Amino acid sequence: VHSRVQGDKGQPIDVFCTHLTSALSDVPHPISTDADAWETEQAAQIDELLAFIVQTAGGTDNVVLMGDLNTGPKGVNYVAEIPDHYQKFVAAGLINPYTANADADCTFCSSNPLNKDSGNNDSSSVIDHIFFGGLDDVRDTRRVLDGTIKVESCGQQITTAFSDHYGVSVSFAH
Repeated sequence: VHSRVQGDKGQPIDVFCTHLTSALSDVPHPISTDADAWETEQAAQIDELLAFIVQTAGGTDNVVLMGDLNTGPKGVNYVAEIPDHYQKFVAAGLINPYTANADADCTFCSSNPLNKDSGNNDSSSVIDHIFFGGLDDVRDTRRVLDGTIKVESCGQQITTAFSDHYGVSVSFAH
């Protein structure tokens, strides 16, 4: 999804939102038997996405890219997920204020009630991102929608989360 919005000072900002494929280990790839087929598909998606950003926005200046990208760096509180793919965004000139924050925590977390079968903290990662290109006046960055909620299911109250991913919020001025 792409939209062009006006910044505070009237400059256009190109905003992109997407959801890239994940490297599924328990789901066979529909057209390839290669063990790395999902990762190969994600790498191609990233290359095409970055080319689309350059074609549409004329480069990575005044760009916001957000979404579930299913790739991320290693941090103090989380493990890397296909870090070579994450580096493609960095190499394209995009910065991630959330992961630059020393207090950043996982967005796909094994402690999330909806991920209780995903293992231990070794599987917690940051794969949901808000990248910026040419926008550097970041005011605030934080994980959001990370609380639990009580819902009724089959006549019983259960404690769950809003999603199997927690959100990221970044405020900036431009």
